[in-house]
Amino acid sequence: MPASAVLIEARPDSGLIPDIAPEFVPFEGGFRDSPEWGSACIILPWLIYRWYGDRNAVERAYPMMKRYVAYLETKSDGHILKHGLGDW
Repeated sequence: MPASAVLIEARPDSGLIPDIAPEFVPFEGGFRDSPEWGSACIILPWLIYRWYGDRNAVERAYPMMKRYVAYLETKSDGHILKHGLGDW
């Protein structure tokens, strides 16, 4: 299964992309909800499109991408995120 498909199937209804997919054990704090890892749901489909010219990955992932950005917006303060693992 392609990485983008795993991310699509692994996300909870909230829009969160967990750090581990599939999420067998939900960790708390930065180990569950780190935008440095979750942003892969946006970056990977875009890179697949850029590398291979295949729009299918972006088209399939687009609803998830929108939900994740909306989720991050709920976590931001003035469009700035202050949670996650940082430069860990």
